[in-house]
Amino acid sequence: MGTRSLERAIQNPQELVDNVALTDVRQTVATGPVDSDGRADFLEEGTGLQVISKGVTESISLQLTFGDGFLNGSRKDFNTSRSDSFSFDDLPDDEDNVYLYLEWDGSTLSTGHSALAPEYSLAKPSSPSTGQYWYPTDHRSRGERWDGSAWEPVYRIYVGECATSGGSVVDVRSYAYQGWDRRELGQASNDAVFTFAHNIGVNNATLISIDAYARTRLTVNGWPEGSTINLIGLPTAAPGRNYFSGHRTPNVFRFNTADNFLTRDGETAEASNWSNFDLIFAARRAF
Repeated sequence: MGTRSLERAIQNPQELVDNVALTDVRQTVATGPVDSDGRADFLEEGTGLQVISKGVTESISLQLTFGDGFLNGSRKDFNTSRSDSFSFDDLPDDEDNVYLYLEWDGSTLSTGHSALAPEYSLAKPSSPSTGQYWYPTDHRSRGERWDGSAWEPVYRIYVGECATSGGSVVDVRSYAYQGWDRRELGQASNDAVFTFAHNIGVNNATLISIDAYARTRLTVNGWPEGSTINLIGLPTAAPGRNYFSGHRTPNVFRFNTADNFLTRDGETAEASNWSNFDLIFAARRAF
């Protein structure tokens, strides 16, 4: 920061606070409207091939944090907000995944969409399509967009996605706030497949960390009703039968249960039926 910029920041400290902010999670919508379960809920179907904002007002605004490299040895982020209604118009038809973003050009926060999933990785995509967005997961800089011949820096946050069919939007997802989501899937059962939709919006499964828990519905092998057991590394009575089968879209994991699994109280291991437990999953971005 030059001398003149430093003098201006000292005279107008709010300018520095507004534009150079340090946060725990970056490249995300930090907060905004929520549903009855407290999850992000700020997008909905509009008219035809359109997605519109939902519940965004002066009192419940979207707070956005854009990754912007480093400053004086620390992470540097650019923060701004949106408190008025907005829309994503003229979306492509018959697409299973249309990715919706907000972009800052220095003066205006505009909407945009792409049929290309954003890329999050250490290295830039080697053969990008025109319009491809890439964000470096080591936080070295802000995101970039391939314009057909070169990568250009851009302030952009992907905030959700939708599916379209027959001239209408048929499904809309608001991405989770702060890159984190938790879901209670309810009572489990043996030999079943459970789908966990976390809505983090990252298309690389290696960049999503998953925590899986089973909560007892009754006393199980010394564990009182309501106890929470971490499923990671838990031995099964039918080895190899409990597993994640990867993600079907950028937002969905599947978990397969076995016939039963082992719980341990002290030195005693006991086979437990899955129906004795509720499943709980939490997902977090690994960057």
